Amino acid sequence: MMFGIAPPWYQNEAFAFNMYAIAQKEKEDRLRDFGLALRNSSTPCDLSTQRQLCEEIVGCDLDDLTDYEIKVVEQVVNS
Repeated sequence: MMFGIAPPWYQNEAFAFNMYAIAQKEKEDRLRDFGLALRNSSTPCDLSTQRQLCEEIVGCDLDDLTDYEIKVVEQVVNS
């Protein structure tokens, strides 16, 4: 028996969906950590600071973030 998230349209592929859900949650956590690091930075508006923290925390270039991911980070910074 398999435990975890099992949407009705993927009854036989619950494992793949669970791996996707875990990966998404981890990415959201990294984006939140990135936003918190920016908020606590002495120069959060500095582009080089943003690029450095994004590379260190999220593991990608700032230009690789989607519009949605940028909005998530902005919400954390502004909260």
